[in-house]
Amino acid sequence: MLNYSQRVHYNRAEKLNFINWIVVIFTLILNLFTPTTQNLIILHSITILILTLLEVYLDISVSTSVAIGAATKDLFDRTLFKLPIGSKLGNYSPRELYDIAITTCSNHNNKLDYNTQISNTGNDTPPGLKDWYTNKQSKNDNYCILNCQSENIYWCDKLSKKLLKIIIIIATIFFCITVLFITLVDVPPYLVLIKIIPFIGLAFKSNEVINITTYNKAYSECNTLINALTTTEVPPIEMLINLQEHIFTLRSSKHLIPNTLHKVQSETIHQMWAKLK
Repeated sequence: MLNYSQRVHYNRAEKLNFINWIVVIFTLILNLFTPTTQNLIILHSITILILTLLEVYLDISVSTSVAIGAATKDLFDRTLFKLPIGSKLGNYSPRELYDIAITTCSNHNNKLDYNTQISNTGNDTPPGLKDWYTNKQSKNDNYCILNCQSENIYWCDKLSKKLLKIIIIIATIFFCITVLFITLVDVPPYLVLIKIIPFIGLAFKSNEVINITTYNKAYSECNTLINALTTTEVPPIEMLINLQEHIFTLRSSKHLIPNTLHKVQSETIHQMWAKLK
């Protein structure tokens, strides 16, 4: 139930994030037009303001869904690995995460999907949650935990690319077009502020640049720890706990991988991981 709950919340975050990008881009395009009558100017300004507020709301909703997903994943792992569980995982207590998982799985709209997810493995169609971690030969229990943690990082590496460049390119293009428009077209001073408002929503989305930086930093630290731990005969439990904390930071970043990509690549990545020693 915990595993299904984290997937639902990450999928929700990804969908809301996609919708938010559409709203941001639409608002910036709408911002390029300047109405000619007073009534249209008022309608245009109100529309842009409403869309900008919608962008902020969607961004907050994405953050909430990611926070629940990351905390739920961490609770799932710590329970499975028998690692210490604190009173709070991020902003949520274990009891709150259990309640959210129960509510999510008992939701009538999720019943069919829930049964499919807990019945199918990652190699089935559609890929599911059964046998979440690959069963690999391990020297001892601690090494088994390390294998599972390494599998998490392996998936992150294979599915995370190029989003930073896309965000920078989109932001730069629209900013340059807007500045050029304001410079070349005779825009009344009171409309200049209206032209700037949509960039509030874009500023929120630009936080994803920071999110990706946080993601990459956490990924690098996870990799360093894994490389160090693989040289030990029995990985120290303290280092495994430290690694788990870095994995939580990685998961908490709003660097969202499209669920479609997960579905397309699931079987391939499972097979690639299974072949690694």
